[in-house]
Order: sequence, then C-alpha cells, then structure tokens
Amino acid sequence: MAWKLDRRKFLLYGSAAFGSSFLLKGCTSNSTTGSGDASPATGKPIVVGAIYDQTGGLSSLGAGQIACHQMAIDEINAAGGLLGRPVESKLYDAQSDVQKAAQLAQQLILQDKVDVLMGCLTSSAREAVRPIVGKYKTLYFYPTQYEGGVCDKYTFCGGVTPSGQLDKLMDFAAKTLKAKTIYTIGADYNYGQISASWAKFYGAKYGMEVLAEEYFPLDVSDFSTTISKIQQAKPDVVMSILVGDTHDGFYGQWTAAGMKDQIPVISPTLSMAYENDGTERLDKAGVYASRSYVQDDPSDSMKGFVKTFSDRNGTDKYLFELGFDCYVVPMMWAQAVTQAGTTEREAVTKILEEGMVYNGPQG
Repeated sequence: MAWKLDRRKFLLYGSAAFGSSFLLKGCTSNSTTGSGDASPATGKPIVVGAIYDQTGGLSSLGAGQIACHQMAIDEINAAGGLLGRPVESKLYDAQSDVQKAAQLAQQLILQDKVDVLMGCLTSSAREAVRPIVGKYKTLYFYPTQYEGGVCDKYTFCGGVTPSGQLDKLMDFAAKTLKAKTIYTIGADYNYGQISASWAKFYGAKYGMEVLAEEYFPLDVSDFSTTISKIQQAKPDVVMSILVGDTHDGFYGQWTAAGMKDQIPVISPTLSMAYENDGTERLDKAGVYASRSYVQDDPSDSMKGFVKTFSDRNGTDKYLFELGFDCYVVPMMWAQAVTQAGTTEREAVTKILEEGMVYNGPQG
C-alpha cells in the first residue's frame, strides 16, 4: 500500500509499537531503489551534506543513523544515481554538540556547496541548524523522532511526532495498565520538555494526572534521588522521556532498586541505541515502548530491508527507528529530485509540498 505524502502528513506520520507487537503505518513497499545493475552514473556528483553524532554522549544512536544513511546513498548509486549523476555524501561528526552541529551546517552549505542537508539527532541541534538553513535557503531534512510543531519552508521533519507516539502510549497506559497517575522524567532540552507537555495533554485526555516532572541534562547518570522521590510519590506509571548514553543507566538503577516489578515504566525513547555487541539488557525487559518502527515487522519488504542491513553491518546490530528514518529520508528526497527533474531546491520543495507517493520498506 502506497502512502500519500504532503507536508502535513510528513510532519505527523507515525504509529506505535508495544512490546514485541506493533501498529505500523507509513512509507511502504520495497527496500531498494533498483537492482544494483544499472549503468554507472557519470558527471558532477550531487552532494548530500550529513551531520550525525559519531562521538560523544549520543554516539550509540548516531552509529545506526550513519549506517542507514550510507546504505540509502549506496542503493541510490547502485540504481544509477540521480538524473544520471552519482550521489556523494559528505558526512561530518557533530560530536554530540549543538554548536558543532551549527558550525558544520554552515560549512556544508557555504564551503562544500551541498545540494541538500540532512541530519542532527536532538531537537536542540535541529533548532541551531534551522536558522542557518533558512538564511541560505537550503533544503534540510531532519530525520529524527521529534516533539512536533516545526513548519518551515525548507525544513522537512521525517520522524514520528507525539500524535503518533504519546497519544497511543497514554491510551495504552490508561486502558491496559489502568493508570490514573504518572511521574514523568525527561531529558532537559526541547524534546524532553515539550514531549512531557504532550504527555500531560494526552494523559488528561485519558483521565490521568501527572504527579511530578523532572528533567535531566544529557550528562547526568545518577538517578538515585529521583528513584527515591518516585517511591514516595507512588505513581501508577513512570513516563521516561530520557535520551542519551548516560540516561540509559536509569533502567539499571531502577531494577537495582527493586522497582522493575513494582511500577510500570512507559517510554517513547526506549531501546533506540544501536546495539554494537548484541548483548541483552534484562533491566529493560518489561518496559512499554511506543515506536514507529520495529525490526521484527514480519512483512516481506521489511525482511528484505533488514537482511540487506544485516549483511552490511552484522546480525548483532538491532536497528531502531532513528536509524531507519535516516534510510527513508534520503530515499524520499531522491524520489522528489527524480520527479522534479532537477536538484534545484525550489523545484524539489514544490514536489514535497504538493504531495508524492513513496514506496519504501515499512510494510
């Protein structure tokens, strides 16, 4: 089934997955743009600028994003490139630093003369990049799950929003977990704070009350005081909107405190790390996650996509939605370029705004 794309749906698409089952709507069909035997592209390369976190506190997430981004670029080239020209990806490491991301965006636009810009993980990095994109009128794709609300001429957000995650997660908490009260913990920046506000909104929709909200900088890793507060508050559920490598420690500390089987944890950000060694995190078992993509989707098109990904990166890598979206976004851009017959940003933007049908691997 094909998916009709327009700007509103581009900003809002997504659904939710609970445990090992899933509810999935979005881009559909085959995982590649061609068979790989097309004639080699020639001429001046079309340049894609990419900003991802190869190092720093977000590197475990950035690794999967980079792997999927490059997989998409390679498939586009294997299918003959775009408009008869090869596609070149200029990838830079933002080092999990917002200001570094902004500097790299300006460098890619002014020095590298990229045809399109993609990337950034956190909403704070996106918001540092967006004014630069607007100033120089550069087409920009932000491929990450995000807090919603961005509407900008040259910025297209390819990740799931609260309407696709938190609405369904709160509905699940109220109806299945019979929750009436919530304790929210989140990352201390745009995404965590705004998503917490959406959690309160959707919680009220389903008859739940938020007892407390706490926010943590990305370098905080000790949650003992907060766990004590939660024990005293006795909420029906804990909403975790934590992000980053250090925040991943919450689940181990929560289990060590004997809370794993006492109060359910729900989260729109769980299990997003690109597992590099294949180890299981038993302290994460039993947490209810809302996802727009799960690797275990049994559809044939997704199985083909996962096999290609595993052949490239190893079977010990479990793919998550932030990585998957970094595959979808280059493919959507490539189709818009093909339909426009040019890489010229105004023409490509027009195609994206008017609506297009993209057939991808999401089932």
